[in-house]
Amino acid sequence: MDKNRKQAIQHNAETNDMWNFATEKYREDTSRFFVEFVMAAKLLKEKKLAAAGLVLSVGMAKFHTDKEMDDTAD
Repeated sequence: MDKNRKQAIQHNAETNDMWNFATEKYREDTSRFFVEFVMAAKLLKEKKLAAAGLVLSVGMAKFHTDKEMDDTAD
């Protein structure tokens, strides 16, 4: 197996792991930061892992802030 193919397979595995973690953990509330998921997916496709991680982090932070505001409103 050549080096590029091996790297592509590893990249796909990392991408799938990140996506699965994010969607599993926040499955019920993914609509709250769906835009960030779409942006992250595009960045992952372009092999920009650090940027995708940052976008997901911002989305998760936004989710937690919204969730806390919802909890205090009750």
